[in-house]
Amino acid sequence: MTVRALIVDDDHRLFELLSDYFGQNDVKANWAKDGATALTQLAQGAFDAVLLDVMMPAWTVLPP
Repeated sequence: MTVRALIVDDDHRLFELLSDYFGQNDVKANWAKDGATALTQLAQGAFDAVLLDVMMPAWTVLPP
């Protein structure tokens, strides 16, 4: 069974780095560039893990 991870980050280079590492360990990584895209992907499919950048320009989860 393949593990599926959603990586939510505005930096595509970081996604590529993580995706390469995960791919070597039988984890399929999907990328969401922002919170809205992440919510859409989460509504459309099941993921085993979500890695979330908490300091994105429009969707930060930390208080100011």
